[in-house]
Amino acid sequence: MGGGGGGSGTVSSGVAGQFPYYGANGTTLTATSSIFLLASGNVGIGTSTPGSLLSLNGIANFTSATSTFYGNGINLSAGCFSINGTCITGSAGGSNYWTLSGNNMYNGFGTNIGIDNTSPSYALDVGGFVNTSGTAGGYKQAGNTILYASTTNQSTLVGYLAGQALLSTSTVSGDTAVGYQALVSISLGGSDNTALGLDALSNNTTGADNVAVGISLVDNTTGSKNTAVGGLYTLYSNTTGGDNTALGYNALFSNTTGSNDSVFGNALSNNTTGSNNVAVGVEASGYNLSATSTVTMGYGAGFGNFITYNNQGGTVIGYQAGYKFQTGSNYNTLLGYQSGYDMTTGANNLILGTEQTTGSGITTGSNNILIGNGVMSGLSQTGSYQLNIGNLIFGNNVGTGATVSSGNIGIGTSSPDARLTVWGPDTASTSAFVVANSASTTEFAVYDTGNAVLSGGLTQNSDQRLKTNVQSLDASSSLAAIDTLNPVSFNWIDGIFGGGDQLGFIAQAVQTVFPQLVSTTSPTAFTPDGTLGLNYSGLIAPIIASIQGIAHITGDFETNLIAWLGNASNGIQDLFANNIYAVNGNFSALTASSTVSDTITANEKLCIGSTCITEAQLDAVLTLVGQSGSTQSRSGQGSGSDGSGDQATSTPDTPPVISVNGDNPAIVQVGASYNDLGATITGPQADLNLGIATYLNGIAMSPIQIDTSEPSTDTIDYVATDGEGNISSSTRTIIVQTPSAPARTSLTTTIP
Repeated sequence: MGGGGGGSGTVSSGVAGQFPYYGANGTTLTATSSIFLLASGNVGIGTSTPGSLLSLNGIANFTSATSTFYGNGINLSAGCFSINGTCITGSAGGSNYWTLSGNNMYNGFGTNIGIDNTSPSYALDVGGFVNTSGTAGGYKQAGNTILYASTTNQSTLVGYLAGQALLSTSTVSGDTAVGYQALVSISLGGSDNTALGLDALSNNTTGADNVAVGISLVDNTTGSKNTAVGGLYTLYSNTTGGDNTALGYNALFSNTTGSNDSVFGNALSNNTTGSNNVAVGVEASGYNLSATSTVTMGYGAGFGNFITYNNQGGTVIGYQAGYKFQTGSNYNTLLGYQSGYDMTTGANNLILGTEQTTGSGITTGSNNILIGNGVMSGLSQTGSYQLNIGNLIFGNNVGTGATVSSGNIGIGTSSPDARLTVWGPDTASTSAFVVANSASTTEFAVYDTGNAVLSGGLTQNSDQRLKTNVQSLDASSSLAAIDTLNPVSFNWIDGIFGGGDQLGFIAQAVQTVFPQLVSTTSPTAFTPDGTLGLNYSGLIAPIIASIQGIAHITGDFETNLIAWLGNASNGIQDLFANNIYAVNGNFSALTASSTVSDTITANEKLCIGSTCITEAQLDAVLTLVGQSGSTQSRSGQGSGSDGSGDQATSTPDTPPVISVNGDNPAIVQVGASYNDLGATITGPQADLNLGIATYLNGIAMSPIQIDTSEPSTDTIDYVATDGEGNISSSTRTIIVQTPSAPARTSLTTTIP
């Protein structure tokens, strides 16, 4: 076979119809070509027996003579295009997988097609990415777009009719819609919304910056900046309300125009127009229709007991706290389990603590303050302006705003009748009120008996600049008034102010003498018209005036003293003095250092030192003196004139000087022993060794023994007589007293 191209040669071997070709540059042809041309006109490539006009190794067969070849492909007027003997298109021979219809080709035999996938499981199974060209593209189902992304308006849509209006607008941007009919109505201005879920934001038109997850914000049209996340009906009815946050089933379900609400859980579900609320918990503020500026947290907090209501400004935290709220229950603050559970229309209440037992709490009362668990002691459910802290501290007329309260505070009583009323446990040894220092030392205590103990001095205002009409008390009238008082011992009825014997006065009796010291205080069961109280400290002034009168021996005291001393029945048994001056003296016994008198009469005997002489003995002595020529009568008229007797008895001498050893007066505590230190003669020199006689309360006793079993005052007289008969004495006072308590002042505020 000859060939063009300038080459020639002879093919040594081949088969009929086989095309030779140049195996290399040159002039030699080889007969190893895979192209065959039969006499019938069939052409085979890879096969020497083509069965059609064009047979590709027996795989692709074009069998119709009417098929034509175009510059851009092969047109099969009849027959099919076959792969591996199987028609994949056309109408002749084998199964028909692909059908040409106009410009479309389709597969009607349910065959799965794989792209980069050798085992397709779906009608179209792609192993890599599927790209849609242009600025917008996506996927449709039954002619409806189900997946769409646009670089023009930066929107992403997933789901049937999701954001449908976004397919043809560039006036909104940044919207994301996932779910059936999510953002389906979006229009001019409704940008930057995110809707995920069935019908999420389905009616939104111009609302922007909303986030809806679940069947939520369905009715929203123009409301913006809302966040609704929940399985069903979250912010469902919202239309124009903005800046709301709702999380949970049915949260803010009925809200339409309310704004700035934050809800977590099935809460505020009936709110429509209320704004600026926070609700957390199932059914929190559930029946509040237009709550404003409220905070409710906890299951059933501010629920409404299945009755719709309106309120504002409240803060309610706790399980079923404020559960029965109704219209008017404004500005309540409730914290704790079922705190304020029974409250209906009460307002401005503060309740901190649980109410574990319902039915007894505040209902319609307002402006109450309750702190503690279930505290209701002494309180009225409908009362207002009440205070109860732990059933311990109570109050009434509690103030509000800037107004200072005019009410009373009670400790231990729910019905205080004074600015501060303190009740104790009604036991004499228990203090109702105590003031102590940092070392827990009691400084002031008031006991249930009414007694008070002050560990220190009590100072009262007494500045002259605060006083007017100052008059000195008359000593005589003060002494007379004090003298009319009747100090008594007594016992309190039923021990109401303490048991045991009491000392004091009767207020009614003192009132007739010192009416200014008696006042009327609160009534008791025994004193229904008021209790008389006595100002004991007020007695100090007239008592001091009386003492001053006694000290100066003036006035009535002077008159009474003179009369008493002149009364033979005054009871004076012994009288000791250094000197006694009198016009007349009549003594049963007289002991003195020096006595000057015009006349001294001794009824029984006259003693000088330890030597005594009776009237008969004196007469005998005088008789003897008279016999010796120096007789002197008892009246002082002697028959002699030499005067030698007078010279002998009038010799001057100095009596002994006695000094008391130790304290004078000496203080001895009850029950203690007393050892007397005695006395010392300090002069003159000749008398230093004289003996000293001792007398206890006028009775000679040596050694001295003092009875200290109870309080008393005793005297010890030390008496010495010199050789000339001169007598001297000194006295010590012994005070036996009860041991003094620490520096405390006992006050009894009201003692009749």
